[in-house]
Amino acid sequence: PPQILQIPTAGCLNVHPSLLPQFRGAAPIFWAFRQGVQETGVSIHWMDEGFDTGDVVAQRPFRLPNGISAAETEWALAQMGGQLLVEVLEQLAANQASATRQLSGGYAAPWPAASDFELDLSWTAQRAYNFMWGTQGWKRPYFIVLNGQNVYVNEALEIISDEKQSRPLVHMGGHTRIQFSDKLLVCR
Repeated sequence: PPQILQIPTAGCLNVHPSLLPQFRGAAPIFWAFRQGVQETGVSIHWMDEGFDTGDVVAQRPFRLPNGISAAETEWALAQMGGQLLVEVLEQLAANQASATRQLSGGYAAPWPAASDFELDLSWTAQRAYNFMWGTQGWKRPYFIVLNGQNVYVNEALEIISDEKQSRPLVHMGGHTRIQFSDKLLVCR
């Protein structure tokens, strides 16, 4: 609220786990994995009355390695954000900090709904694997829609690159093999 933002004389800073204006909102790490980006990061920005819309003071990118979990990502971004905040505070104390308006095009992503856990067969197997590993902390089942029916899986196990199957889904020995655009993903 504006009355809270007016309490500190120098303003309010926020550490946000994305490269603003990308992935504004309360679940930026989820949306980074959902969109299949290979890089996210941390932004330090001045808070205003909008939702993660204030002027950016500093940003630092973070490459998302294949198979990284949400917990590992959150930890890495928290460490990076803490270090970056210390640097910004030192710059502010020395009157050397500047801020830039956010680029246009960003939006506040909604809180993930059950439908946001759908796996798209047009994705690469690596994108699906990374999405599942990066969002496993949400403890929601993933699903694929086939012939109007939802087929649920819970965990990505491995990518098989040297085989292709003629059907999108094959159940084998307690596992489900899903044919994505390029490779197979074995799930449980």
